Amino acid sequence: MNSQTNNRFNRWIVRLTLIALFCALCGAPGAAQAESPPVSPEVSIAPDVAYTLEEAALSPGTESQTLRFRLRLTNDSGKPVDLNDYGVMVKDAGGQTYSAGLTEKKNARVFPGKSEDFAYLADVPVWLEASQLNIMLFAWDYAQPSFMKEIGALPVAAAVSEGGSKRQKVYIEVDEIDSTLPDDAMASFEVARSMRIAKDGGWTLYIDLLVENIGTSSYKLPTSLQYILKDTNRLIYLATPVSGGDATLLPREQTTITLAAAIPADKHANELKLHFSKKNAADTIDYGSVALRGSTVLQTSGTSVPVQAAATSGLELRFIQASAVKTPEGSKLTARAELSNTGTALETVPGLTSQFQFAGSGIAAAAVDGGVHPAFLAPGETTVYRFSAILPDVWGENRVELSVFNKKTAGSSTVSVPAALFELKREQVTAGEPLPEGIPYLIGDPVKIEPNNLLDERIGLSLMSLYTHTNEDSGYQTAIAKWKVTNRGDTALTLPPFQTELIGSTGKVYAGTRQNSAPASLLSNTSYVVSYSYMIPLTETGDSFVMHAVDDKTSPSNRLTIAAVRVQPQKESQTNVVSLYPYRIEFKEHHYLWTYDKSDNVFGFKMRLLLNIAKQEQVVVDSGFSKLQLELTDASNRILGTQTVPFVGVNKLVSGMQTINFSNLKTDQVDSRMTVKVYEVIDTPSGQAKRLIQELK
Repeated sequence: MNSQTNNRFNRWIVRLTLIALFCALCGAPGAAQAESPPVSPEVSIAPDVAYTLEEAALSPGTESQTLRFRLRLTNDSGKPVDLNDYGVMVKDAGGQTYSAGLTEKKNARVFPGKSEDFAYLADVPVWLEASQLNIMLFAWDYAQPSFMKEIGALPVAAAVSEGGSKRQKVYIEVDEIDSTLPDDAMASFEVARSMRIAKDGGWTLYIDLLVENIGTSSYKLPTSLQYILKDTNRLIYLATPVSGGDATLLPREQTTITLAAAIPADKHANELKLHFSKKNAADTIDYGSVALRGSTVLQTSGTSVPVQAAATSGLELRFIQASAVKTPEGSKLTARAELSNTGTALETVPGLTSQFQFAGSGIAAAAVDGGVHPAFLAPGETTVYRFSAILPDVWGENRVELSVFNKKTAGSSTVSVPAALFELKREQVTAGEPLPEGIPYLIGDPVKIEPNNLLDERIGLSLMSLYTHTNEDSGYQTAIAKWKVTNRGDTALTLPPFQTELIGSTGKVYAGTRQNSAPASLLSNTSYVVSYSYMIPLTETGDSFVMHAVDDKTSPSNRLTIAAVRVQPQKESQTNVVSLYPYRIEFKEHHYLWTYDKSDNVFGFKMRLLLNIAKQEQVVVDSGFSKLQLELTDASNRILGTQTVPFVGVNKLVSGMQTINFSNLKTDQVDSRMTVKVYEVIDTPSGQAKRLIQELK
């Protein structure tokens, strides 16, 4: 430090000491008060040199409040003015004075024809209002007992903005925490909002801090700055930055930092204070605190909340309504929300995710939105989200909240921070969209596909058959449906992986199981057959079902309808002609005879079967298509042997005489009252699905 700088520094130390001493003396009981100069909107300190108060703001803290103000010194004289010759204090209506300090490094000389602004901070009692405060200007005068001569006073109330924040703020000289930072590294910390979020079976309190760099240089907050939550019992909960903590603070700019702290289930934000501190080897230095009372964000239906805590974004999220509907997996709860750009500039659509959380337990269920959203929203534009999750049917016995998260970058990774929290009151949750009733449908006709872009417009669907069969041994019904999927285009398309469901007369849903293998792509102008099977209890007695085709790419909670038709299962033929789409099979005649193998002492049963097989429509069938299974049963309905014959591949069924052999039968199994039952079977991941089509005696 050179001698000139050192002298100036020493002079300021002396003067600050004198100001502090003067403030203390003026506040002492019985101290004589000099008559103050009149209050005016402008104070002249010399001919053509004047101070004006450009802006002022009171920021309450937990024990005091900070007055932040900006003075403008205008020099219209012919010579420079040295700020070091003058001083500034704050005085209340009772004559008590409070020291004020500059918050930035600036040249103290204001040259002719120039104006310069100087920013100050002063701590004043929390009960004082702006109308009770004035900025007192004085000149250093060592002939005076106090070494100061008052020049004039500027009213604070005239410069306070009516729209100013009433939230508490803490001002911290950050360079005191880290000496490597710029000398004027000062920041204000303001709690914008807090949200209590269920996470990992417990509760995490997220706090959005608005941090403003009120210095003149960029810097990052030191990692040694600690954020500590304390309750009324002095219990401590450590909060850590999860987003924005490593951001560079630009001069005069606000940055949002999100803190997260694990808290007990019975703890809420209103009971806590956020302390800013630094832990040294010997002790902990506390730089101030703000109360979290009133910071909790919990909105209800119809209200909007900014997606960002800072007012720099025009994006707002509004919760519109919620609905619930029972499904086989549980209650499907869906919350509809709108993201709108209420600002004047183009906004990037954030990556929003969501969960439903039970307020009493800390348990949460991820809620999925399957919609497609634009990358940007122009002013006035809106995009709709439908967040859905499967919850237990008793969900209504608990208070449920919808928490929405915004994905943000944190270093080299991304982190989800709360953007909104809405309460879902049970009485406001409507009955959800009912299960589709299905439009009347004639089997074989093209299916009307919903206009939701889930299927390529060149793909057509038709339900070609639906048969049911009662399995008396297992105690349930099996239904087999065959869909024709057609590529009407001129290029190959991917076979859509849609799922199907049968909905019974009472609203119960029976999920379909797709055949084991299916083609990956559809050739142009070609149709393929895809089969599904369903297990239906014998208690389902309705004579019709709704066949529901749904998207298979999303979770059950968020599936979208491709098509829904109401159909009646087809009646089995009572003749010797049966339909196995796309085949028509005529059982013309059958004969059988017994054989005996002396060497092994076993019998055989040989059946000669004359079939007429016709392919009614030119569609592609592959190895996943149905097969015929023949079961040899005795008079007691015991199965003695089975044979399976495919429609495609090696040893496939053809028109004409077929020979079916059942071997290795024992003597006690020989009976003249044998029956061969013929089934259509489909191999699925859940096992074989069977449909009885003929009994040959």
